[in-house]
Amino acid sequence: MSNALVEFQGALAAKRNAIAGRLPSHMSADRFVKIAMTAAAKSPKILQCTQESVMLSIMAAAEIGLEPGGSLGEGYLVPYGSTCQFIPGYRGLISLARRSGQIVSLEAHAVYAEDAFDVEFGLDCKLSHKPSMAKERGDIVAVYAIARLVGGGIQYDYMTRSEVEDIRKRSRAGTSGPWVTDFAEMAKKTVIRRLFKMLPVSTEMLSKALELQAQAESGDFDPSLEVMQADAQATDDLNEAAKEAAKNRETSK
Repeated sequence: MSNALVEFQGALAAKRNAIAGRLPSHMSADRFVKIAMTAAAKSPKILQCTQESVMLSIMAAAEIGLEPGGSLGEGYLVPYGSTCQFIPGYRGLISLARRSGQIVSLEAHAVYAEDAFDVEFGLDCKLSHKPSMAKERGDIVAVYAIARLVGGGIQYDYMTRSEVEDIRKRSRAGTSGPWVTDFAEMAKKTVIRRLFKMLPVSTEMLSKALELQAQAESGDFDPSLEVMQADAQATDDLNEAAKEAAKNRETSK
């Protein structure tokens, strides 16, 4: 294990309680920290970023309840030079949408050149996609997303490859990171984000996730060690207050 990775492991251990204080109740702090550690080990460029920005990105992921790496693909720790930022993945957005209680299911698919695909809007909307069974399905030509709402309604939207490429070109991360290693996943997330504009979904965590995505694309990200330390101290203070209250209750019995 490299010195940088050992140092990062120590920093994560020191912030474990602060991370745990931000995670939703259904998520394990130990698993979350392990996933962050694995993400850094797999992408050494993360360790070249300032420790402040890496820790702030991990805190942001914990705040909205998405894993910063791992097989679920809920999000990514992405280095921009010396700055690291957490970017939600399309599976992460789906997860947050489902937690809202307003969406029964949300799915996204890529359409390849050899697939049979037809979409029609108007009074009689329809969308049909039959994936090719050929070994080589060709390049991605479109993506689409379908949401089934509580109450029985259905909303869907699709984007052509060129529309997705226009979004990618406007993103400062368009030539690196997930756009290069996981283009299909990023394309699906792009159409899901557009579909959200038609859906009755407005949870705080989802709003924060979309804000993080917008910041990543615009470069409007200013990690601050002072802010991170203040947040961590506030969490520690709350934990200490809870312990003191529990102690007082036990004493009064």
